[in-house]
Amino acid sequence: MCFRQLTLRARLVCTFLIFCFLQTQAKTFGQRITLKMQNAPLVTVLKEMRKQSGVDVFYDNKILQDHYKVSVNLKNAELKDALNEVFQHLPLTYHITKEGISITKSAAKPAQSIEAPVQDVINVEGRVVDQDGEPLVGASIVMKKEGRSTLSDVKGNFALKNVTKGCFLVISFVGYQTKEVGCREALGNVVLEILDNPLDAVQIIGYGKTSKRLTTGAVSTVRTEELEKQPVSNPLLALSGRVPGVYISEGSGIAGSQVNIEIRGVNTINGATRPLYIVDGVPFTSTPIEQTSGNQIVNGVVGGGFSPLDNIPTSDIESIDILKDADATAIYGSRAANGVVIITTKKGKAGAMKVNANIYSGVSQLVNRLKMLGTEDYLAIRRQAFANDKITPTLANAPDLLSFGEGYTNFIDYLYGNTASMVDGTVSVSGGSSQAQYLISANHRTQNSIFPYNFNDKKSTIRFNMQTHSQNARFFVNLSGAYTRNLNNLPSASISYYYALPPNLPLHKDDGTFFWHNSYQNPAAALKAPMEATTHNMLLNGSVKYVIMPGLEFKTELGFNRISNENYRAITRESRNPNTTVNGQLSYNLNNNQNLSVEPQFTYQRTLGPGRLEALLGGTYLNTQSTQPLFFIGSFTNDALYKSLTSVLMQFTASGNVESRYLSGFTRLNYVMANKYIVNVNARRDGSSRFGPGNKFGNFGSIGAAWIFGEERFIKDNLEWLNFGKIRGSYGTIGNDPYQDYAYLATYASSAFASNYSGVSSLMPLTLANKDFRWEVTKKMEFALDLNFLKDRLAFTAAWYRNRSDNLLIQVPIATQTGFETYLANLPALVQNKGWEFSLTTKNIARRDFSWSTSINFTASQNKLLSYPGLNKSSLANSYVVGQSLSVAQNYHFLGFEDGIAQFEDFDGDGTITSGSFVTTGKGDQIVSGNQDPKFFGGINNSFQYKNFSLDFLFSFVKKDGYNIYYEGSSVIPGIGNNLVADVLNKPFRYTTMRSGPAAIAYNRYKYSDAVFEDASFIRLKNVSLTYQFEEKAVKPLGLKNLSVYLRGQNLLTFSKYLGFDPETQGLAVPPLRMFTVGLQTTL
Repeated sequence: MCFRQLTLRARLVCTFLIFCFLQTQAKTFGQRITLKMQNAPLVTVLKEMRKQSGVDVFYDNKILQDHYKVSVNLKNAELKDALNEVFQHLPLTYHITKEGISITKSAAKPAQSIEAPVQDVINVEGRVVDQDGEPLVGASIVMKKEGRSTLSDVKGNFALKNVTKGCFLVISFVGYQTKEVGCREALGNVVLEILDNPLDAVQIIGYGKTSKRLTTGAVSTVRTEELEKQPVSNPLLALSGRVPGVYISEGSGIAGSQVNIEIRGVNTINGATRPLYIVDGVPFTSTPIEQTSGNQIVNGVVGGGFSPLDNIPTSDIESIDILKDADATAIYGSRAANGVVIITTKKGKAGAMKVNANIYSGVSQLVNRLKMLGTEDYLAIRRQAFANDKITPTLANAPDLLSFGEGYTNFIDYLYGNTASMVDGTVSVSGGSSQAQYLISANHRTQNSIFPYNFNDKKSTIRFNMQTHSQNARFFVNLSGAYTRNLNNLPSASISYYYALPPNLPLHKDDGTFFWHNSYQNPAAALKAPMEATTHNMLLNGSVKYVIMPGLEFKTELGFNRISNENYRAITRESRNPNTTVNGQLSYNLNNNQNLSVEPQFTYQRTLGPGRLEALLGGTYLNTQSTQPLFFIGSFTNDALYKSLTSVLMQFTASGNVESRYLSGFTRLNYVMANKYIVNVNARRDGSSRFGPGNKFGNFGSIGAAWIFGEERFIKDNLEWLNFGKIRGSYGTIGNDPYQDYAYLATYASSAFASNYSGVSSLMPLTLANKDFRWEVTKKMEFALDLNFLKDRLAFTAAWYRNRSDNLLIQVPIATQTGFETYLANLPALVQNKGWEFSLTTKNIARRDFSWSTSINFTASQNKLLSYPGLNKSSLANSYVVGQSLSVAQNYHFLGFEDGIAQFEDFDGDGTITSGSFVTTGKGDQIVSGNQDPKFFGGINNSFQYKNFSLDFLFSFVKKDGYNIYYEGSSVIPGIGNNLVADVLNKPFRYTTMRSGPAAIAYNRYKYSDAVFEDASFIRLKNVSLTYQFEEKAVKPLGLKNLSVYLRGQNLLTFSKYLGFDPETQGLAVPPLRMFTVGLQTTL
């Protein structure tokens, strides 16, 4: 009995021990593996698998001397499945034993003495889809060894016949991770995952898409994540300091003002630098919206007119792609000499309806304020000026000395010292099924000004997008539209000059009414003169696509853009000196600008030999109209009725209508061979109504090529640290038209100022005819190198470019005896822009709870007028110098002061100081002091993330020269009756009350001498963004899917030696304002 019990117990113990052992083994060999490596050494992969599984791996070091590389993407895979994935393409095999995993070489097949039997073949069928199960149309399927290939059709399906058993297929699609699968007859769905590698992110190009990996052109992309971090009203401002080769400066810090953009420099003498803007496939009107009088709103309120791009909310934008070289821009022909900016707005995505909201509020203020003279110093200078001129002060010539008293007003603080508030909110609703998606968004922004009184800019936008396709995925429709209403309320007066008023000038009388003096304007009263501009912007786009057969599709893009601007500029009676004027003055203007475009396109894709061919054939019809239904100047007697046009006495009226047309054909051929060798050819023929008979058509084109040398076997085997390497280059010709309609015709207009004959108005000549001017041509060349190092932790790009423009179009000055001032013609001049662009992105730290990345871009550029035959005898002799930049600064050479009067060098030796370019003509005394081009510029952005916190800050920098505002403007002769900056006390000027005479003449020369041309370089903390992302579990009880709060700042700090308001604007315009905002972003 005892023996049986012992035996039973022993059996139970053994059974238990065996069970425990088996469980241990099962637990050990049943460990799950999650691993993602690209082109990694086999040894590294095995070490990571051992670390995750705890299972030892045994192998002979000699076996792995061949440095095998593998790519794996495993997620929660069993150990055996993971091993199969690793060794499927290697001449190695593995065995699992109780001790661990042993690696050995695969047994070699014995040699056959007879002819080998024919290999079995199969027909392979499958379907390529994304992670949501949606078909990927045009995916590439390549047999790994044989090189045979095909493309997936509109449903993602593909088929390969007579495929050898045991082969492997390489399946790829732009923006998705390449996948290898073994051949079998029914593959089913092959799911490709979206790549997080920036090399494979989608880049928008002209009439198509590509990736940074496969592009042959110079394209820079800024995505919504970067755009939304900057609380700016104009999306172009969000590009400043982020894009190599793109120089951006603000015309003014006031909301709605023009933003200046130069893509690889200024290519033409006429100064036009605006690129072509494409918004959702539609050419966008980018001409500045001008003021009522026909002149741009300048003098520091809104420099250069209102920007139409201010009507596109940054929150609506998905990405901005900047096309720079010939390969990227030639497909747009004559409109792309200054580059192309493609703006893509957000689209709906399949899934349940979701509501996104982004709301922020903030304040802005002037950063730098000039230190002006106090009343005591100002009056001392005025008294000294009268003493120097031996003139006795009187109430007529010196009211500031005898009647204004000794009060003090800092007019810079008064005019620009307010804190401006702003609020911005965007709400969007999106969703849809796999067959149809939608998005509707609304944005409102109110931004007040820093001026006294209630001036502001209000903008409201509604946008929609809908895309759908038929069940058989052959017919696609995309509709989008946006409408913006912008109400801009600003001062009508040129208030920037008021900063130099006498500091003791009273603004109000003791009874609170305005103080008036016939010699000075009252800025408090001048601000009562309003300027109201209402802009309506409508953008509509529709596209229809039909897949004719696999690889061949037809698409038509229809676009319409209309900008209508109505503005009133009223100089009210309240704002005018009642001693000199009685009635108010009104200027009214109604402008309409619109584009209508139709672009049919055929696209054909197919595999050709060892590569993939894509062909594009299309045409463009573009109709542009600019109408001015009504423009007039009139007077009124009641300020309350100035908007009632029936109450205004008309003094001058006008209207006009301008129309131009483009008709073009274009094509592109792109061939990618083995994902290593790429050739891209563009061609376009443009016809424009802006040219005369015989010159209406121009031909443009480019060729680009790239070699991804990092995919070569000898590179992979010897440069393990290099993940990606590409050399690319391009050359092509781009056109430029005159930006002026009917310039080849002699034009006339009826005018109230022309003579009347028997009560009938006559016609007045406007322009002189010239039917012979032709297309301006820019030839662009580029060579570039793209590199990724150390598992893509470092990404580097270097590019050299050269643009040469000839046959330049310009308004040439002519003798006034002809009755005209200028006429449009081609100049025999050659302008060159060349430079270097560098960009570096680093992933400095990449841990689970903490990451740090840095992006740096740097551009060094040079603009030069290479040749201009006969320049010294032309009317432009004093404007340009061969061998110098188009922005050349020709100034008097300052020698010093003599008895308080500035002295200058007499270069031409005629005994007098005269204006004129001594360098070009040998006459005159102005020489080259430099130029106003940026010598180099760029930006440095750092991004930190710690758990749920993220911090980004962007520095931008510019090296350039410029004029010092202290000495600009004819009204600031020291002692003449205007206030001066305090620095004038440090200079031995001879003060004078006269606008003529030796002291005044010398000072006016001093303002245009090299003494005031100085370093205007600066480094600016452009943007700081601090965000906290709440955990999903914390906001879910609130009915939210996510919630983040943020603090952001713009133009926070500027480091510069420049002595004026701001080194970026330099002139009298309001400089960029410092802004602080706080906001939240959520999804319901």
